[in-house]
Amino acid sequence: MAYYDTVGVGPAFREAKKSLLPGEHNGPGDAYRHIVGAAEMTRRFGGTAARAALEGREIFSGTFGDQPEEEADMDRHNNEIGIAIGKTSRTYEEIVGKARQVVDQSVPHRGSGADGTAKWRDPSTWSKDPKAKNWPPNWNKVPPSKDKYPYAGENNRYEGNAIDEVMDKPLEDMSQGDIGTLMGTGAYRASGHPDFQRLHRKVSAWYDQRFGSGQQRPGRDRPTGGGPVHVRAHGRDGGQTSVRAHTRSAP
Repeated sequence: MAYYDTVGVGPAFREAKKSLLPGEHNGPGDAYRHIVGAAEMTRRFGGTAARAALEGREIFSGTFGDQPEEEADMDRHNNEIGIAIGKTSRTYEEIVGKARQVVDQSVPHRGSGADGTAKWRDPSTWSKDPKAKNWPPNWNKVPPSKDKYPYAGENNRYEGNAIDEVMDKPLEDMSQGDIGTLMGTGAYRASGHPDFQRLHRKVSAWYDQRFGSGQQRPGRDRPTGGGPVHVRAHGRDGGQTSVRAHTRSAP
Protein backbone atom coordinates (compact mmCIF):
# COMPACT_ATOMS: atom_id res chain seq x y z
CA MET A 1 0.00 0.00 0.00
CA ALA A 2 2.99 2.33 0.38
CA TYR A 3 3.21 2.73 -3.40
CA TYR A 4 -0.48 3.65 -3.63
CA ASP A 5 -0.02 6.20 -0.87
CA THR A 6 2.87 7.71 -2.81
CA VAL A 7 0.73 8.25 -5.92
CA GLY A 8 -2.23 9.48 -3.87
CA VAL A 9 -4.83 6.73 -4.30
CA GLY A 10 -4.19 4.51 -1.25
CA PRO A 11 -6.32 6.65 1.09
CA ALA A 12 -9.20 6.53 -1.40
CA PHE A 13 -9.36 2.73 -1.23
CA ARG A 14 -9.36 2.81 2.56
CA GLU A 15 -11.91 5.61 2.77
CA ALA A 16 -14.30 3.89 0.36
CA LYS A 17 -14.05 0.67 2.36
CA LYS A 18 -14.66 2.48 5.63
CA SER A 19 -17.64 4.39 4.21
CA LEU A 20 -19.71 1.19 3.99
CA LEU A 21 -21.33 2.53 0.84
CA PRO A 22 -22.78 -0.28 -1.30
CA GLY A 23 -21.52 -1.10 -4.76
CA GLU A 24 -17.76 -1.16 -4.41
CA HIS A 25 -17.95 -2.06 -8.10
CA ASN A 26 -20.41 -0.09 -10.25
CA GLY A 27 -22.20 1.52 -7.32
CA PRO A 28 -21.90 4.53 -5.01
CA GLY A 29 -18.87 3.03 -3.29
CA ASP A 30 -17.11 2.84 -6.65
CA ALA A 31 -18.04 6.44 -7.48
CA TYR A 32 -16.88 7.65 -4.06
CA ARG A 33 -13.51 5.91 -4.41
CA HIS A 34 -12.90 7.49 -7.82
CA ILE A 35 -13.85 10.96 -6.60
CA VAL A 36 -11.60 10.80 -3.54
CA GLY A 37 -8.73 9.20 -5.47
CA ALA A 38 -8.84 11.65 -8.38
CA ALA A 39 -9.12 14.58 -5.98
CA GLU A 40 -6.13 13.50 -3.93
CA MET A 41 -4.00 12.84 -7.00
CA THR A 42 -4.89 16.34 -8.22
CA ARG A 43 -4.16 17.94 -4.85
CA ARG A 44 -0.76 16.25 -4.84
CA PHE A 45 0.31 16.45 -8.49
CA GLY A 46 -2.05 18.81 -10.34
CA GLY A 47 -4.97 18.24 -12.68
CA THR A 48 -2.96 17.58 -15.84
CA ALA A 49 -0.89 14.79 -14.29
CA ALA A 50 -3.90 13.28 -12.50
CA ARG A 51 -6.05 13.25 -15.63
CA ALA A 52 -3.29 11.64 -17.69
CA ALA A 53 -2.73 8.89 -15.12
CA LEU A 54 -6.43 8.22 -14.66
CA GLU A 55 -7.15 8.18 -18.38
CA GLY A 56 -4.28 5.78 -18.90
CA ARG A 57 -5.87 3.44 -16.39
CA GLU A 58 -9.23 3.57 -18.17
CA ILE A 59 -7.62 2.87 -21.54
CA PHE A 60 -5.66 -0.05 -20.05
CA SER A 61 -8.79 -1.49 -18.41
CA GLY A 62 -10.77 -1.19 -21.61
CA THR A 63 -8.08 -2.71 -23.82
CA PHE A 64 -6.82 -5.52 -21.59
CA GLY A 65 -9.61 -5.92 -19.04
CA ASP A 66 -12.65 -5.82 -21.32
CA GLN A 67 -14.18 -3.05 -19.24
CA PRO A 68 -17.66 -2.16 -20.57
CA GLU A 69 -17.94 1.34 -22.01
CA GLU A 70 -20.65 2.19 -19.45
CA GLU A 71 -18.19 1.58 -16.64
CA ALA A 72 -15.45 3.61 -18.28
CA ASP A 73 -17.89 6.49 -18.82
CA MET A 74 -18.91 6.33 -15.15
CA ASP A 75 -15.29 6.33 -14.00
CA ARG A 76 -14.32 9.27 -16.22
CA HIS A 77 -17.31 11.28 -15.04
CA ASN A 78 -16.47 10.74 -11.38
CA ASN A 79 -12.76 11.36 -11.98
CA GLU A 80 -13.58 14.81 -13.37
CA ILE A 81 -15.58 15.64 -10.25
CA GLY A 82 -12.59 14.58 -8.17
CA ILE A 83 -10.15 16.66 -10.23
CA ALA A 84 -12.29 19.76 -9.69
CA ILE A 85 -12.35 19.09 -5.93
CA GLY A 86 -8.61 18.46 -5.76
CA LYS A 87 -7.66 21.74 -7.42
CA THR A 88 -9.16 23.80 -4.60
CA SER A 89 -8.53 21.49 -1.62
CA ARG A 90 -5.60 22.14 0.67
CA THR A 91 -5.66 18.90 2.68
CA TYR A 92 -6.80 15.31 2.27
CA GLU A 93 -9.31 15.80 5.08
CA GLU A 94 -10.91 18.63 3.09
CA ILE A 95 -11.21 16.32 0.08
CA VAL A 96 -13.07 13.70 2.09
CA GLY A 97 -15.57 16.27 3.35
CA LYS A 98 -16.28 17.57 -0.15
CA ALA A 99 -16.55 14.07 -1.64
CA ARG A 100 -19.12 13.08 0.99
CA GLN A 101 -21.16 16.15 0.11
CA VAL A 102 -21.12 15.12 -3.55
CA VAL A 103 -22.45 11.66 -2.69
CA ASP A 104 -25.23 13.20 -0.58
CA GLN A 105 -26.20 15.53 -3.43
CA SER A 106 -26.17 12.62 -5.88
CA VAL A 107 -28.69 10.41 -4.06
CA PRO A 108 -31.82 12.23 -5.36
CA HIS A 109 -30.46 11.94 -8.90
CA ARG A 110 -30.09 8.14 -8.54
CA GLY A 111 -26.57 8.11 -9.90
CA SER A 112 -27.51 9.73 -13.21
CA GLY A 113 -24.68 12.26 -12.99
CA ALA A 114 -27.11 15.14 -13.56
CA ASP A 115 -26.17 18.66 -12.48
CA GLY A 116 -22.57 17.72 -11.75
CA THR A 117 -23.45 14.92 -9.34
CA ALA A 118 -21.76 11.52 -9.15
CA LYS A 119 -22.59 8.71 -11.54
CA TRP A 120 -23.15 5.03 -10.82
CA ARG A 121 -24.89 2.19 -12.61
CA ASP A 122 -28.19 0.44 -11.94
CA PRO A 123 -28.32 -1.34 -8.54
CA SER A 124 -28.69 -4.68 -10.31
CA THR A 125 -25.05 -4.37 -11.39
CA TRP A 126 -23.59 -3.44 -7.99
CA SER A 127 -21.18 -5.77 -6.25
CA LYS A 128 -22.75 -7.21 -3.11
CA ASP A 129 -21.22 -6.79 0.33
CA PRO A 130 -23.39 -7.63 3.35
CA LYS A 131 -21.41 -5.16 5.48
CA ALA A 132 -22.06 -2.25 3.13
CA LYS A 133 -25.27 -0.95 4.69
CA ASN A 134 -24.66 2.79 4.71
CA TRP A 135 -27.41 3.64 2.23
CA PRO A 136 -28.77 6.22 1.90
CA PRO A 137 -25.54 7.56 3.37
CA ASN A 138 -25.55 8.51 7.02
CA TRP A 139 -22.09 9.90 7.71
CA ASN A 140 -22.74 9.84 11.45
CA LYS A 141 -22.03 6.13 11.11
CA VAL A 142 -18.68 6.96 9.54
CA PRO A 143 -16.47 9.24 11.64
CA PRO A 144 -14.50 11.97 9.87
CA SER A 145 -11.42 10.57 8.21
CA LYS A 146 -8.46 10.07 10.54
CA ASP A 147 -6.28 8.69 7.76
CA LYS A 148 -3.08 10.60 8.42
CA TYR A 149 -1.01 9.07 5.68
CA PRO A 150 2.32 10.88 5.13
CA TYR A 151 1.09 13.26 2.43
CA ALA A 152 -2.23 14.39 3.91
CA GLY A 153 -1.20 17.91 4.94
CA GLU A 154 -1.25 21.24 3.14
CA ASN A 155 2.54 21.17 2.80
CA ASN A 156 2.09 18.37 0.23
CA ARG A 157 -0.30 20.35 -1.95
CA TYR A 158 0.81 20.82 -5.56
CA GLU A 159 2.22 24.32 -5.87
CA GLY A 160 0.51 24.93 -9.19
CA ASN A 161 -2.94 24.57 -7.60
CA ALA A 162 -2.17 27.35 -5.12
CA ILE A 163 -0.81 29.54 -7.93
CA ASP A 164 -3.86 29.03 -10.12
CA GLU A 165 -6.21 29.67 -7.23
CA VAL A 166 -4.70 33.10 -6.65
CA MET A 167 -4.01 33.98 -10.29
CA ASP A 168 -7.66 33.44 -11.20
CA LYS A 169 -8.74 36.21 -8.82
CA PRO A 170 -9.28 39.78 -10.09
CA LEU A 171 -6.67 42.20 -8.71
CA GLU A 172 -9.25 44.02 -6.61
CA ASP A 173 -10.18 40.77 -4.82
CA MET A 174 -6.61 39.80 -3.97
CA SER A 175 -5.29 40.24 -0.44
CA GLN A 176 -1.81 40.72 0.94
CA GLY A 177 -1.99 37.05 1.91
CA ASP A 178 -2.63 36.08 -1.71
CA ILE A 179 0.43 38.07 -2.78
CA GLY A 180 2.43 36.34 -0.06
CA THR A 181 1.32 32.99 -1.45
CA LEU A 182 2.61 33.88 -4.92
CA MET A 183 5.88 35.35 -3.66
CA GLY A 184 6.50 32.30 -1.51
CA THR A 185 6.39 29.82 -4.38
CA GLY A 186 9.38 28.31 -6.08
CA ALA A 187 7.98 29.53 -9.40
CA TYR A 188 8.23 33.14 -8.22
CA ARG A 189 11.85 32.72 -7.14
CA ALA A 190 13.15 30.69 -10.08
CA SER A 191 13.72 32.89 -13.15
CA GLY A 192 13.72 29.85 -15.41
CA HIS A 193 10.30 28.64 -14.29
CA PRO A 194 7.53 28.89 -16.94
CA ASP A 195 5.32 30.82 -14.51
CA PHE A 196 8.03 33.23 -13.36
CA GLN A 197 7.09 36.16 -15.58
CA ARG A 198 3.32 35.98 -15.16
CA LEU A 199 3.64 35.75 -11.37
CA HIS A 200 5.89 38.81 -11.25
CA ARG A 201 3.54 40.75 -13.52
CA LYS A 202 0.60 39.90 -11.27
CA VAL A 203 2.44 40.90 -8.10
CA SER A 204 3.66 44.17 -9.63
CA ALA A 205 0.19 45.01 -10.93
CA TRP A 206 -1.32 44.38 -7.50
CA TYR A 207 1.18 46.66 -5.75
CA ASP A 208 0.71 49.35 -8.39
CA GLN A 209 -3.05 49.23 -7.94
CA ARG A 210 -2.92 49.12 -4.14
CA PHE A 211 -0.20 51.72 -3.49
CA GLY A 212 0.27 53.52 -6.77
CA SER A 213 3.14 53.23 -9.19
CA GLY A 214 6.44 54.57 -7.84
CA GLN A 215 5.29 54.86 -4.22
CA GLN A 216 6.89 53.08 -1.29
CA ARG A 217 5.10 49.82 -0.71
CA PRO A 218 4.81 48.47 2.84
CA GLY A 219 5.92 44.89 3.16
CA ARG A 220 7.80 44.92 -0.12
CA ASP A 221 9.91 48.06 -0.48
CA ARG A 222 10.36 49.24 3.08
CA PRO A 223 10.17 47.82 6.61
CA THR A 224 6.99 48.25 8.61
CA GLY A 225 8.30 47.63 12.10
CA GLY A 226 12.06 48.26 12.18
CA GLY A 227 14.88 45.74 12.30
CA PRO A 228 16.30 43.57 9.51
CA VAL A 229 14.11 43.23 6.44
CA HIS A 230 13.96 40.17 4.23
CA VAL A 231 13.74 41.08 0.56
CA ARG A 232 12.32 38.39 -1.68
CA ALA A 233 13.84 37.63 -5.05
CA HIS A 234 12.00 39.53 -7.76
CA GLY A 235 12.37 40.94 -11.24
CA ARG A 236 10.90 43.53 -13.59
CA ASP A 237 8.76 42.80 -16.65
CA GLY A 238 10.85 41.30 -19.37
CA GLY A 239 13.30 39.89 -16.87
CA GLN A 240 15.90 42.60 -17.45
CA THR A 241 16.14 43.53 -13.78
CA SER A 242 16.35 40.88 -11.10
CA VAL A 243 17.13 41.00 -7.41
CA ARG A 244 18.28 38.05 -5.34
CA ALA A 245 16.59 37.34 -2.05
CA HIS A 246 18.58 38.95 0.77
CA THR A 247 18.34 40.64 4.14
CA ARG A 248 19.02 44.33 4.59
CA SER A 249 19.08 46.67 7.56
CA ALA A 250 16.23 49.02 8.29
CA PRO A 251 16.85 52.56 6.99
